[in-house]
Amino acid sequence: MALVETAMAQHHYREARAMIAELLAIYPENEGVRRLAREIEAQAGWLFEIEGKPSNSTGGGTNAAGQELQIEGKLYSPPILDHWRLFGLGTYASAVPVEGFAYRQRYGGGIDFRDEFLEVAVFPTYSFGTLNRAGGGATIDWSITDQISLGVVGELFSTETPLRALLYGITSDEFAARLAYRWHESRTVALRGAVQPFSDGNLRQALTLNWKERLVAMPHFDLTSLVDVGTSSNSLTNVPYYSPARDLSATAGFLAEHVLWRSYDNSLTQTLRVEAGLYAEQGFANDWIGTASYEHRWRFDPLTELHYGVQFSRRVYDGSELRELSLLVGLRQRI
Repeated sequence: MALVETAMAQHHYREARAMIAELLAIYPENEGVRRLAREIEAQAGWLFEIEGKPSNSTGGGTNAAGQELQIEGKLYSPPILDHWRLFGLGTYASAVPVEGFAYRQRYGGGIDFRDEFLEVAVFPTYSFGTLNRAGGGATIDWSITDQISLGVVGELFSTETPLRALLYGITSDEFAARLAYRWHESRTVALRGAVQPFSDGNLRQALTLNWKERLVAMPHFDLTSLVDVGTSSNSLTNVPYYSPARDLSATAGFLAEHVLWRSYDNSLTQTLRVEAGLYAEQGFANDWIGTASYEHRWRFDPLTELHYGVQFSRRVYDGSELRELSLLVGLRQRI
């Protein structure tokens, strides 16, 4: 059974299926073997993922967003020769800035490669809505060792482009790299750098540092500490979207995960995430920011995972407070 799980982790599905068939022939009534067989069939099938986040915000001055909606979905094919999958994607985002309603619908598809050390995806896209434009992207994630990983992403007409910018015909691309070091399963630090050139000549540069450390690990309860520090700069500030000359944010908090109920493959977990800290923007007074969210995560056998919850956040733009209340919902369905 350990060899089967290793083969699955390395995306060797044909090898895993052959071994589990032998186990089922010898131990047909063993529940552990039968659960592992169901897990293999689930992971080797179609995969549909969707995330939604409707929200409403107040404040923010000229950077107000009003009612917002974000939806992102992906559909993956079964593995082809173990390591390859085709996928389609679709996203929808809308907001109501001071100039009026803005939205973006983005569709695309591509190919995904995965083995035990490397994950690569390439995808062309096309966006409709406030501004119609072709785009595309590529991602690379490389596990250099068991402890060190490197990720690189590039996207033309990035989803990080502010919707308010689209009302003025402005787009942006993004190129980023992430380096992570994992001491063990309970402690990870990651550094991410990104450049975002805008079509109006603005160049945004950002650097973030994330630290995660599990403080408590019990059979039905985990507590993880979170530390995030980020800074960014923009070459232009007189633009029709939020673009601080320089800023800095530093937050700390925790993620608590409690298993309320579990029965074989089925479980219900509640999570509470709280983070708070300081935001400093050049030319404006320092202020506090924070986020709190509560979620339920359901797992129904190896095929279906559902989560839903609520999130409250406080941010600051050019010295103006913005308060946002959001609903969080997501589904992962294997077929």
